[in-house]
Amino acid sequence: MLRSTSGVGRATVLETQALYHLQELDLEIEDLQRQCQALEARLAEPAALQAARAEAQAAQQALRQAREKLRDLEWAVERLIAKIQPLEQRLYSGVVRNPKELDAMQKELEWLQAQRRRTEDQVLEQMAVVEQQQAETAQREQRLAAQVAAWENERSALLATREAVRERLAALQQARAAAVAALTPGLLARYEGLRRAKRGRAVALVERNVCQGCRTALAPAEVQRARQQLTVCSSCGRILYVPR
Repeated sequence: MLRSTSGVGRATVLETQALYHLQELDLEIEDLQRQCQALEARLAEPAALQAARAEAQAAQQALRQAREKLRDLEWAVERLIAKIQPLEQRLYSGVVRNPKELDAMQKELEWLQAQRRRTEDQVLEQMAVVEQQQAETAQREQRLAAQVAAWENERSALLATREAVRERLAALQQARAAAVAALTPGLLARYEGLRRAKRGRAVALVERNVCQGCRTALAPAEVQRARQQLTVCSSCGRILYVPR
């Protein structure tokens, strides 16, 4: 605890100085805590990258579906060929002589061949769709890769900054603990109460006889009293600190 070696006046001046030092620590700690919160928010994957990832995944899914449809059409052509070939052989082999049966076989063959032509046309169309979707997928994957690389670089820098902020914050918190230990409980309670009431600034620096907490000009007697003992500003109620 702070103790006087030459009277009450000196002790209170030292206490005021200690309170001002504690406030400087608290203000920097709060600023670093805000920085940490901001860094944590920025470390979340950006919405633009999430959108690019979703677009790339959607393009990949569309490409898979296009390839599956092409494969189904190619299999359909193969199945039609498997039906057409034996039918042609039987039709032209001369084994079947019944006119009605031959006519029915001819009609079935023509229908199958028409089906084959239509399906082969669909295969060609689907091949074009697959090719277009491949190009679209490649473009979106390249765009995603570029955004991922940029984000990884930015994230590395953010992580390094966060680590530096955390280290500084830990050092300040240790310094604050030491500063608090040097104060009497009553004085600390008064400081904390003023700090809550005055938005983090319980102690006001005095420069050129002006309270920097409320920018009010102080009477010379008030400034002199603040140099000798713990004094509050008559305007804003903050503890006045007059540097030596």
